Amino acid sequence: MVKHTALQVRLWLAVLCISVFMNACGKGEEPTAKTEAPIAVKVATLSSGQVQSSSEFVGTLEAAKLVNVKPEIQGQIQQILVQPGDRVEKGTPMLILKPDQTVPQFQSAQVGVANAKTAREAAVREREVAAAQLATAQSDLELAETNFGRAKYLLDQGAIGQFQYDQAKNNLDGARNRLKSAKDKLRVAEVGIKQAEGNIQQAQAQADVARVSVGFKQIVSPMAGIIGDIPVKTGDYVTTGQTVTTITQNQELDLRLSVPSNDNSRLRLGLPVELIDPNTRQKIATGSINFISPNVNTQGQSILVKARFQNQNGQLKNGQFVKANIIWGQNSGILVPITAVTRTGNQGFVFVVNQNAKDQQAQTVAEQRPVTLGEVKGDQYEIIQGIKPGEQIVVSNILKLRNGAPIQPQS
Repeated sequence: MVKHTALQVRLWLAVLCISVFMNACGKGEEPTAKTEAPIAVKVATLSSGQVQSSSEFVGTLEAAKLVNVKPEIQGQIQQILVQPGDRVEKGTPMLILKPDQTVPQFQSAQVGVANAKTAREAAVREREVAAAQLATAQSDLELAETNFGRAKYLLDQGAIGQFQYDQAKNNLDGARNRLKSAKDKLRVAEVGIKQAEGNIQQAQAQADVARVSVGFKQIVSPMAGIIGDIPVKTGDYVTTGQTVTTITQNQELDLRLSVPSNDNSRLRLGLPVELIDPNTRQKIATGSINFISPNVNTQGQSILVKARFQNQNGQLKNGQFVKANIIWGQNSGILVPITAVTRTGNQGFVFVVNQNAKDQQAQTVAEQRPVTLGEVKGDQYEIIQGIKPGEQIVVSNILKLRNGAPIQPQS
C-alpha cells in the first residue's frame, strides 16, 4: 500500500515537471513590439494669396490743422467762456480781457473823426462862398473891361474928359484885383477841404485802431475745432503773443516718418500706409503718403515722409506715437501661422502632413521640412521656399512632434 502511494507521487511529480517545462518554454518566446500612439493635432491646408511687401516704421501723428491762440494785446482776463475739450466754430468768443484804456481811446478817436468831418463841412461852405465871389468878380471884370473900352474910345473922340477915362480905368483895375482875390479865396478853400479830408482819414485810422483794440479784448476762435488745455485763469494778466489755448482739428492727421535714404527709389506719393496697434498688431487705420521731402537728413541719412489719415471716429490723437507699415507692393505668396513654425538658429521648419506605409497600412505622420522664411505679417510668416499650395501643415502641438511622428488630424 505504501509502495503504491510512492509510485503515484513520483508520477505526479513527473507530470508537474513537464507542465512547468512547457510553461517555461512558452514564456521564453519574444514579445510583440509596442505601437506608438498618434498625437492629436490640428492641420491647415496651404493656399496661395496676395502677400504685401512692406516696411515697419515708428512715427508721430500731428493734426493737419492746429492753431495756437494768442491775444493781440495785453490785459487782464475778465472771463473765460469755454472749457478744454469743447468743440467750437470759427469766431466763437473764448476769453474776454478787462477793458482798461482802450474803450476811452476809441471814444476819443470817434470824437476826433466827428470834429474832422465838421471841419470839412466848414471848408466846403467856404469854397461855395469863394466860388460865388469869384463868379461875381468875373462878371464885374467883364463889365469894367467893357466900360473901359468905351471910355477909351470916347476919350479919343473927345467926347469925354480925362477924368471919366481915369475913373473907368480905376474900375477895371479894381475888378481885376477882386477877381484875383476871389480866386485866391477859392484856392484856399479847396486846400482847406483837402486838409480836412486828410484829417478825417487820419482820425478814422486812429478810430479803427482803437476799435480793433477794443475788439481784441474779446479773444475768438480763429477756426472750427476742439479746444485744448487752457493754462490761464480768470484774473491772470496775459501779454501779446502768449499762448492761452490751442484749437485742433483732428478730422485729418499727418504721420511723420523718417524713411532711410536707401528706400528713396521706392518712395512715391500715394503709397498706402497702415497704422498698427502695438498690442494686438491689428490694422487700425489706412492712409497714403502725401509728402516726400526733397532733402535728405544728413545726420540720420533719412527722408522725411508724411502720410495723411482720416480720423472720423476720433481714435487717433495729435502727438500720438504709433507704428506704421509702408506698403511697397503686393505679390503672390504663402502665409502660415507663427505658431506652426519652429526655428533652429536661422533655419525655420514646419511639419507637413504626409502618408507613410507601415506593415502594408498607410499611416499619417508629420514630416519636418526646412523652409525659407520671409517677413512677419501680423501673426503669420511669409514662406518663400520649402512648401507649396495644396499641402497640409500641422498648426498645433508642434512641440510634441518629431520627424516622422504619427499624428491624428482633428478638425
